[in-house]
Amino acid sequence: MKNMSVGKKIAVGFGVVLVLLVVVGVMSFTGVGRIVKNAQEVFTSNTLDRDLAQREVDHLNWANKVNIFLNNESIAKLEVEVDDHKCAFGKWLYGEDRKETEKLFPDLGPLLKEIEGPHLQLHQSAVDLGKAKSKAEARMIYVNQTSQSLEKVQGLLKKIRETAKSHVMTDEAMLVAANNTKRNVTIIGIVAIVLGVLIALLIARGITGVLKGVSSQLGEAAEQVASASLQVSSASQSMAEGASEQAAGIEETSSSIEEMS
Repeated sequence: MKNMSVGKKIAVGFGVVLVLLVVVGVMSFTGVGRIVKNAQEVFTSNTLDRDLAQREVDHLNWANKVNIFLNNESIAKLEVEVDDHKCAFGKWLYGEDRKETEKLFPDLGPLLKEIEGPHLQLHQSAVDLGKAKSKAEARMIYVNQTSQSLEKVQGLLKKIRETAKSHVMTDEAMLVAANNTKRNVTIIGIVAIVLGVLIALLIARGITGVLKGVSSQLGEAAEQVASASLQVSSASQSMAEGASEQAAGIEETSSSIEEMS
């Protein structure tokens, strides 16, 4: 930068600082965006896990009602939901929530497709239970159909929950990522400040050097002008003395001419 003009030094200095500030801004924006995205994924995953856990409980309650029906001779009609699209899990499985979940967790798609069959068989078994002619026949249906379908549904629900959790960072990992972003932005900010100060000092030193050079040149020029003025003054004095001598000589000549006349 020594051979650069003051204007170029200032332009380069401000350019470097501006670039660093842009880098800090971009890192901050992307870092915050990443943190928000991670938080949304964690929140969605926790919500999904909570909902699926509730669906497991719902099916256990459903199975408990079936058991009460099978073991209580006084209950003649099975009062449970038989439509696999209308139970709480069915509404979720065939609704918009499932589509949103598959967008966020594509790996859950095959598992959600796989659970449709056992879930349908589970509710269809309730229809067969209601049509049974005796509690003994109903118990056989429960053992051969209902319990097996319920076991498959519960197992797939558990697998879906585990898969969703495995694809989302934990709270600790999210905190580490946030701290890393904070650290990186802080480091770049400090570097920008330090470089800005150093560049400012270099520019100030360069300007000071230029001003000192100009001042020195002006001083030398002033000395040269003063010297020239002394020389002109001395020459003028010499010319004046010469003119006086010539005038005196002319007077002497004139006087001699008069004497000769």
